[in-house]
Amino acid sequence: MKKRVSVALVATTAIVLLAAFATNAFAFQGLTSPCNGAGCHGGVNVPVVATLTSNVGGNATYSLSAPTATAMAVFNGATKVGTTISGTTGSFTVPVGSTYTIFAVRGPTTADGLGTTSVSPGAPPTTFLVTSSAGANGTITPLGAQTVASGASITFTITPAMGYSVASVLVDGVSAGAVTTYTFTNVTAAHTIAATFAVTGTLTPSTTTLSQSATTISWGSTVRLFGTATPSVTGNSVTVQYRRAASDPWVNLTTALVDSSGAYTRTISQMAMGTWYFRVTYSGSPTVAASNSGTAVVVVRRGSSTTLGTSASTIRWGAPVKLYGAVYPRASGQRVTVQYRRSTANAWRSLASATIDSTGRYQRGITRMAKGNWYFRVVYAGSSTYAGSISPTRKVVVR
Repeated sequence: MKKRVSVALVATTAIVLLAAFATNAFAFQGLTSPCNGAGCHGGVNVPVVATLTSNVGGNATYSLSAPTATAMAVFNGATKVGTTISGTTGSFTVPVGSTYTIFAVRGPTTADGLGTTSVSPGAPPTTFLVTSSAGANGTITPLGAQTVASGASITFTITPAMGYSVASVLVDGVSAGAVTTYTFTNVTAAHTIAATFAVTGTLTPSTTTLSQSATTISWGSTVRLFGTATPSVTGNSVTVQYRRAASDPWVNLTTALVDSSGAYTRTISQMAMGTWYFRVTYSGSPTVAASNSGTAVVVVRRGSSTTLGTSASTIRWGAPVKLYGAVYPRASGQRVTVQYRRSTANAWRSLASATIDSTGRYQRGITRMAKGNWYFRVVYAGSSTYAGSISPTRKVVVR
Protein backbone atom coordinates (compact mmCIF):
# COMPACT_ATOMS: atom_id res chain seq x y z
CA MET A 1 0.00 0.00 0.00
CA LYS A 2 1.47 3.36 -1.09
CA LYS A 3 1.95 6.02 1.48
CA ARG A 4 0.22 9.31 0.74
CA VAL A 5 2.05 12.49 1.57
CA SER A 6 -0.05 15.48 2.34
CA VAL A 7 0.47 18.35 -0.11
CA ALA A 8 -0.37 20.71 2.69
CA LEU A 9 2.40 19.15 4.82
CA VAL A 10 4.96 19.57 2.02
CA ALA A 11 3.94 23.17 1.47
CA THR A 12 4.10 23.91 5.17
CA THR A 13 7.54 22.31 5.45
CA ALA A 14 8.80 24.38 2.47
CA ILE A 15 7.52 27.58 4.03
CA VAL A 16 9.24 26.75 7.32
CA LEU A 17 12.51 25.97 5.53
CA LEU A 18 12.32 29.17 3.50
CA ALA A 19 11.60 31.16 6.62
CA ALA A 20 14.54 29.60 8.40
CA PHE A 21 16.77 30.26 5.37
CA ALA A 22 15.66 33.89 5.27
CA THR A 23 16.24 34.27 9.01
CA ASN A 24 19.73 32.75 8.85
CA ALA A 25 20.76 34.19 5.50
CA PHE A 26 23.08 36.70 7.19
CA ALA A 27 24.06 34.50 10.13
CA PHE A 28 27.62 33.66 9.19
CA GLN A 29 31.17 34.96 9.63
CA GLY A 30 31.81 38.37 8.18
CA LEU A 31 28.46 39.64 9.41
CA THR A 32 28.21 38.16 12.92
CA SER A 33 31.93 37.93 13.67
CA PRO A 34 35.19 38.85 11.92
CA CYS A 35 35.93 36.50 9.06
CA ASN A 36 39.41 35.10 9.60
CA GLY A 37 39.16 31.53 8.36
CA ALA A 38 40.04 30.39 4.86
CA GLY A 39 36.47 29.11 4.41
CA CYS A 40 35.17 32.66 4.64
CA HIS A 41 36.94 33.76 1.48
CA GLY A 42 35.49 31.50 -1.17
CA GLY A 43 33.87 32.70 -4.37
CA VAL A 44 34.55 36.00 -6.05
CA ASN A 45 35.84 39.22 -4.52
CA VAL A 46 33.14 41.71 -3.50
CA PRO A 47 34.59 45.23 -3.87
CA VAL A 48 33.68 47.63 -1.07
CA VAL A 49 34.61 51.32 -0.78
CA ALA A 50 34.43 53.43 2.40
CA THR A 51 34.44 57.23 1.92
CA LEU A 52 34.93 59.68 4.79
CA THR A 53 32.08 62.22 4.74
CA SER A 54 32.51 63.89 8.13
CA ASN A 55 35.05 64.08 10.96
CA VAL A 56 33.71 66.34 13.68
CA GLY A 57 33.65 66.21 17.47
CA GLY A 58 35.70 63.02 17.74
CA ASN A 59 33.37 60.99 15.50
CA ALA A 60 33.96 60.03 11.87
CA THR A 61 31.18 59.15 9.41
CA TYR A 62 31.76 56.99 6.34
CA SER A 63 29.56 56.15 3.40
CA LEU A 64 29.76 52.58 2.04
CA SER A 65 29.38 51.31 -1.49
CA ALA A 66 29.59 47.65 -2.54
CA PRO A 67 27.65 47.28 -5.83
CA THR A 68 27.66 43.45 -5.81
CA ALA A 69 27.15 42.86 -2.08
CA THR A 70 24.17 41.38 -0.29
CA ALA A 71 25.05 42.84 3.09
CA MET A 72 27.85 44.60 5.00
CA ALA A 73 29.03 44.79 8.60
CA VAL A 74 31.63 46.86 10.50
CA PHE A 75 33.93 45.51 13.21
CA ASN A 76 36.31 47.09 15.69
CA GLY A 77 38.57 44.12 16.30
CA ALA A 78 36.16 41.30 17.31
CA THR A 79 33.39 43.71 18.30
CA LYS A 80 30.64 44.42 15.83
CA VAL A 81 29.75 48.08 15.37
CA GLY A 82 26.06 48.73 14.90
CA THR A 83 23.82 46.34 12.97
CA THR A 84 24.15 44.50 9.68
CA ILE A 85 23.68 46.77 6.68
CA SER A 86 21.49 45.14 4.03
CA GLY A 87 22.00 45.99 0.38
CA THR A 88 24.77 47.67 -1.60
CA THR A 89 25.04 51.05 0.16
CA GLY A 90 24.97 52.40 3.69
CA SER A 91 26.86 54.46 6.24
CA PHE A 92 28.26 54.23 9.75
CA THR A 93 29.63 56.59 12.40
CA VAL A 94 32.45 55.58 14.77
CA PRO A 95 34.77 57.24 17.28
CA VAL A 96 38.17 58.28 15.90
CA GLY A 97 41.38 56.61 17.04
CA SER A 98 40.72 52.97 16.12
CA THR A 99 40.93 50.78 13.03
CA TYR A 100 37.65 49.42 11.66
CA THR A 101 37.19 46.59 9.18
CA ILE A 102 34.22 46.48 6.82
CA PHE A 103 33.07 43.07 5.52
CA ALA A 104 30.94 42.92 2.38
CA VAL A 105 29.41 39.56 1.48
CA ARG A 106 27.27 38.15 -1.28
CA GLY A 107 24.99 35.44 0.13
CA PRO A 108 23.43 33.20 0.98
CA THR A 109 26.89 31.94 2.13
CA THR A 110 30.36 33.45 2.21
CA ALA A 111 31.35 30.92 -0.44
CA ASP A 112 29.49 33.16 -2.87
CA GLY A 113 31.92 36.02 -2.32
CA LEU A 114 33.43 38.31 0.29
CA GLY A 115 35.40 41.57 0.30
CA THR A 116 36.97 43.72 3.02
CA THR A 117 38.45 47.17 3.53
CA SER A 118 39.75 48.98 6.59
CA VAL A 119 39.66 52.59 7.79
CA SER A 120 41.54 54.32 10.61
CA PRO A 121 39.96 57.72 11.29
CA GLY A 122 42.25 60.09 13.14
CA ALA A 123 41.66 63.40 14.82
CA PRO A 124 39.90 65.94 12.61
CA PRO A 125 42.17 68.31 10.64
CA THR A 126 43.05 71.61 12.28
CA THR A 127 42.50 73.50 9.00
CA PHE A 128 40.03 73.24 6.13
CA LEU A 129 39.92 74.55 2.56
CA VAL A 130 37.13 76.90 1.55
CA THR A 131 37.27 77.30 -2.24
CA SER A 132 35.64 80.20 -4.09
CA SER A 133 35.03 80.79 -7.80
CA ALA A 134 33.29 83.42 -9.91
CA GLY A 135 31.82 83.40 -13.39
CA ALA A 136 32.34 86.06 -16.05
CA ASN A 137 31.48 89.72 -15.42
CA GLY A 138 32.14 89.81 -11.71
CA THR A 139 34.55 88.89 -8.93
CA ILE A 140 34.59 87.15 -5.58
CA THR A 141 37.10 88.09 -2.90
CA PRO A 142 39.12 86.26 -1.75
CA LEU A 143 39.35 84.02 -4.82
CA GLY A 144 40.45 80.39 -4.92
CA ALA A 145 41.32 77.93 -2.15
CA GLN A 146 41.52 79.56 1.29
CA THR A 147 42.93 77.77 4.33
CA VAL A 148 40.73 78.29 7.40
CA ALA A 149 41.48 77.15 10.94
CA SER A 150 38.99 74.77 12.54
CA GLY A 151 36.26 76.76 14.26
CA ALA A 152 37.23 80.06 12.57
CA SER A 153 35.15 82.14 10.15
CA ILE A 154 35.75 83.59 6.69
CA THR A 155 33.76 86.16 4.69
CA PHE A 156 33.52 86.42 0.90
CA THR A 157 32.53 89.56 -1.01
CA ILE A 158 30.80 89.20 -4.38
CA THR A 159 31.07 92.20 -6.74
CA PRO A 160 29.40 92.35 -10.17
CA ALA A 161 30.98 94.29 -13.04
CA MET A 162 29.39 97.52 -14.19
CA GLY A 163 26.03 96.79 -15.81
CA TYR A 164 25.75 93.38 -14.13
CA SER A 165 24.22 92.06 -10.93
CA VAL A 166 24.71 88.92 -8.83
CA ALA A 167 22.62 86.15 -10.37
CA SER A 168 23.22 83.44 -7.79
CA VAL A 169 25.60 82.27 -5.11
CA LEU A 170 25.92 78.53 -4.52
CA VAL A 171 27.30 77.38 -1.17
CA ASP A 172 28.29 73.71 -1.22
CA GLY A 173 26.07 73.41 -4.29
CA VAL A 174 23.00 74.90 -2.59
CA SER A 175 21.66 78.35 -3.48
CA ALA A 176 22.27 81.10 -0.92
CA GLY A 177 20.43 83.64 -3.07
CA ALA A 178 21.80 86.67 -4.94
CA VAL A 179 23.86 87.86 -1.96
CA THR A 180 26.86 90.18 -2.17
CA THR A 181 28.56 88.83 0.98
CA TYR A 182 28.61 85.41 2.60
CA THR A 183 30.28 84.29 5.84
CA PHE A 184 31.20 80.74 6.81
CA THR A 185 31.15 80.59 10.62
CA ASN A 186 32.66 77.91 12.88
CA VAL A 187 34.25 76.09 9.95
CA THR A 188 34.59 72.37 10.67
CA ALA A 189 34.64 70.98 7.12
CA ALA A 190 35.68 71.92 3.59
CA HIS A 191 33.27 74.18 1.69
CA THR A 192 32.79 75.72 -1.75
CA ILE A 193 31.18 78.99 -2.83
CA ALA A 194 30.51 79.94 -6.45
CA ALA A 195 29.05 83.18 -7.81
CA THR A 196 27.48 83.91 -11.20
CA PHE A 197 26.39 87.22 -12.71
CA ALA A 198 23.74 88.47 -15.11
CA VAL A 199 23.17 91.59 -17.18
CA THR A 200 21.15 94.29 -15.46
CA GLY A 201 18.65 95.87 -17.83
CA THR A 202 19.61 96.35 -21.48
CA LEU A 203 23.30 96.82 -22.23
CA THR A 204 25.15 97.09 -25.50
CA PRO A 205 27.50 94.09 -25.77
CA SER A 206 31.20 94.87 -26.00
CA THR A 207 34.12 93.04 -27.59
CA THR A 208 37.71 93.16 -26.37
CA THR A 209 40.56 91.89 -28.54
CA LEU A 210 44.20 91.24 -27.68
CA SER A 211 47.26 90.86 -29.90
CA GLN A 212 50.97 90.72 -29.10
CA SER A 213 54.13 91.90 -30.84
CA ALA A 214 55.90 88.58 -30.19
CA THR A 215 55.22 85.14 -28.75
CA THR A 216 58.84 84.54 -27.68
CA ILE A 217 61.26 87.17 -26.43
CA SER A 218 64.72 87.28 -24.92
CA TRP A 219 65.08 88.02 -21.24
CA GLY A 220 65.36 91.79 -20.81
CA SER A 221 63.30 92.54 -23.93
CA THR A 222 59.79 93.97 -24.02
CA VAL A 223 56.53 92.83 -25.57
CA ARG A 224 53.75 95.11 -26.79
CA LEU A 225 50.15 94.19 -26.11
CA PHE A 226 47.53 95.92 -28.23
CA GLY A 227 43.93 95.56 -29.36
CA THR A 228 40.51 97.16 -29.23
CA ALA A 229 37.62 97.52 -26.82
CA THR A 230 34.45 98.35 -28.73
CA PRO A 231 32.10 100.09 -28.70
CA SER A 232 34.50 102.67 -27.36
CA VAL A 233 33.74 105.03 -24.53
CA THR A 234 36.38 107.76 -24.76
CA GLY A 235 38.36 108.05 -21.56
CA ASN A 236 37.71 104.48 -20.44
CA SER A 237 40.61 102.16 -19.83
CA VAL A 238 41.28 98.44 -20.00
CA THR A 239 43.07 96.41 -17.34
CA VAL A 240 45.97 94.14 -18.31
CA GLN A 241 46.04 90.98 -16.21
CA TYR A 242 48.60 88.18 -16.04
CA ARG A 243 49.19 84.77 -14.55
CA ARG A 244 52.20 82.43 -14.64
CA ALA A 245 50.28 79.15 -15.03
CA ALA A 246 47.05 78.35 -16.82
CA SER A 247 45.43 77.26 -13.55
CA ASP A 248 46.46 80.35 -11.51
CA PRO A 249 44.01 83.18 -10.76
CA TRP A 250 44.37 86.36 -12.84
CA VAL A 251 46.31 89.25 -11.25
CA ASN A 252 45.95 92.91 -12.27
CA LEU A 253 49.21 94.24 -13.77
CA THR A 254 48.54 97.64 -15.34
CA THR A 255 45.99 99.67 -17.30
CA ALA A 256 45.85 101.18 -20.78
CA LEU A 257 43.72 104.08 -22.00
CA VAL A 258 41.19 103.40 -24.77
CA ASP A 259 41.20 106.09 -27.49
CA SER A 260 38.25 107.41 -29.49
CA SER A 261 38.53 104.55 -32.00
CA GLY A 262 38.54 101.92 -29.23
CA ALA A 263 42.24 101.07 -29.62
CA TYR A 264 44.71 100.59 -26.78
CA THR A 265 48.37 99.59 -26.47
CA ARG A 266 50.67 98.77 -23.60
CA THR A 267 54.33 97.69 -23.45
CA ILE A 268 55.30 95.12 -20.82
CA SER A 269 58.90 94.95 -19.57
CA GLN A 270 61.03 93.41 -16.81
CA MET A 271 59.53 89.94 -17.26
CA ALA A 272 61.20 86.99 -15.55
CA MET A 273 62.08 83.97 -17.65
CA GLY A 274 59.33 81.44 -18.24
CA THR A 275 55.78 81.50 -19.58
CA TRP A 276 53.46 84.46 -19.11
CA TYR A 277 49.72 84.51 -19.80
CA PHE A 278 48.03 87.86 -20.47
CA ARG A 279 44.44 88.98 -20.95
CA VAL A 280 42.70 92.35 -21.07
CA THR A 281 39.45 93.18 -19.26
CA TYR A 282 37.13 96.01 -20.28
CA SER A 283 34.92 97.24 -17.44
CA GLY A 284 32.32 98.75 -19.76
CA SER A 285 30.04 101.64 -18.79
CA PRO A 286 26.47 102.16 -17.57
CA THR A 287 25.32 101.47 -21.13
CA VAL A 288 28.02 99.10 -22.43
CA ALA A 289 28.60 95.61 -21.01
CA ALA A 290 31.99 94.48 -19.74
CA SER A 291 34.05 91.90 -21.63
CA ASN A 292 37.33 89.98 -21.49
CA SER A 293 39.80 89.36 -24.29
CA GLY A 294 41.28 86.02 -25.21
CA THR A 295 44.62 84.92 -23.72
CA ALA A 296 48.03 85.87 -25.15
CA VAL A 297 50.97 83.64 -24.23
CA VAL A 298 54.51 85.04 -24.14
CA VAL A 299 57.58 82.89 -23.43
CA VAL A 300 60.66 84.65 -22.05
CA ARG A 301 63.94 82.88 -22.75
CA ARG A 302 67.66 83.63 -22.57
CA GLY A 303 68.89 85.70 -25.46
CA SER A 304 70.95 84.49 -28.41
CA SER A 305 72.90 86.23 -31.19
CA THR A 306 73.63 85.20 -34.76
CA THR A 307 76.42 86.58 -36.96
CA LEU A 308 76.82 86.42 -40.74
CA GLY A 309 79.75 86.96 -43.04
CA THR A 310 80.33 86.38 -46.79
CA SER A 311 83.42 85.21 -48.62
CA ALA A 312 82.98 88.08 -51.07
CA SER A 313 80.73 91.07 -51.56
CA THR A 314 81.03 90.97 -55.38
CA ILE A 315 81.34 87.84 -57.53
CA ARG A 316 81.26 86.98 -61.20
CA TRP A 317 78.22 85.23 -62.61
CA GLY A 318 78.59 81.43 -62.12
CA ALA A 319 80.96 81.74 -59.14
CA PRO A 320 79.86 80.55 -55.66
CA VAL A 321 79.81 82.56 -52.47
CA LYS A 322 80.22 81.15 -48.98
CA LEU A 323 78.05 82.34 -46.10
CA TYR A 324 79.42 81.71 -42.61
CA GLY A 325 78.93 82.81 -39.06
CA ALA A 326 78.22 81.69 -35.51
CA VAL A 327 75.35 81.37 -33.05
CA TYR A 328 75.83 82.28 -29.39
CA PRO A 329 75.37 80.44 -27.12
CA ARG A 330 76.67 77.40 -28.95
CA ALA A 331 73.70 75.49 -30.32
CA SER A 332 75.60 72.41 -31.47
CA GLY A 333 73.59 70.15 -33.78
CA GLN A 334 70.80 72.67 -34.35
CA ARG A 335 70.22 74.38 -37.69
CA VAL A 336 69.99 77.90 -39.01
CA THR A 337 67.95 78.99 -42.02
CA VAL A 338 69.49 81.05 -44.82
CA GLN A 339 67.04 83.58 -46.26
CA TYR A 340 67.34 85.91 -49.24
CA ARG A 341 65.61 88.66 -51.16
CA ARG A 342 66.49 90.46 -54.39
CA SER A 343 65.69 93.97 -53.17
CA THR A 344 65.11 95.67 -49.86
CA ALA A 345 61.43 96.00 -50.76
CA ASN A 346 60.90 92.26 -51.21
CA ALA A 347 59.82 89.80 -48.52
CA TRP A 348 62.40 87.39 -47.15
CA ARG A 349 62.34 83.86 -48.59
CA SER A 350 63.99 80.72 -47.19
CA LEU A 351 66.78 79.37 -49.42
CA ALA A 352 68.72 76.70 -47.52
CA SER A 353 69.78 75.56 -44.05
CA ALA A 354 73.08 74.87 -42.30
CA THR A 355 74.03 72.81 -39.26
CA ILE A 356 75.72 74.45 -36.27
CA ASP A 357 78.91 72.62 -35.26
CA SER A 358 80.28 72.01 -31.76
CA THR A 359 82.03 75.41 -31.75
CA GLY A 360 78.79 77.24 -32.57
CA ARG A 361 79.81 77.96 -36.18
CA TYR A 362 78.02 77.24 -39.44
CA GLN A 363 78.70 77.73 -43.16
CA ARG A 364 76.83 77.30 -46.42
CA GLY A 365 77.85 77.65 -50.04
CA ILE A 366 75.45 79.41 -52.43
CA THR A 367 75.67 78.78 -56.20
CA ARG A 368 73.77 79.47 -59.42
CA MET A 369 72.94 83.03 -58.54
CA ALA A 370 71.49 85.24 -61.27
CA LYS A 371 73.10 88.59 -61.97
CA GLY A 372 72.09 91.47 -59.76
CA ASN A 373 71.85 92.25 -56.09
CA TRP A 374 71.30 89.54 -53.48
CA TYR A 375 70.55 90.20 -49.82
CA PHE A 376 71.14 87.42 -47.27
CA ARG A 377 70.37 86.91 -43.63
CA VAL A 378 70.48 83.88 -41.29
CA VAL A 379 67.71 83.00 -38.83
CA TYR A 380 68.20 80.94 -35.65
CA ALA A 381 64.81 79.69 -34.39
CA GLY A 382 65.95 79.23 -30.79
CA SER A 383 65.33 76.37 -28.34
CA SER A 384 63.37 75.67 -25.19
CA THR A 385 66.03 77.60 -23.26
CA TYR A 386 67.20 80.28 -25.69
CA ALA A 387 65.22 82.73 -27.79
CA GLY A 388 65.80 82.93 -31.52
CA SER A 389 67.84 85.62 -33.26
CA ILE A 390 68.44 87.02 -36.74
CA SER A 391 71.79 87.99 -38.20
CA PRO A 392 72.56 91.34 -39.83
CA THR A 393 71.89 91.54 -43.59
CA ARG A 394 74.75 91.02 -46.06
CA LYS A 395 74.66 92.16 -49.69
CA VAL A 396 76.29 90.21 -52.53
CA VAL A 397 76.47 91.63 -56.09
CA VAL A 398 76.66 89.17 -58.99
CA ARG A 399 78.13 90.64 -62.25
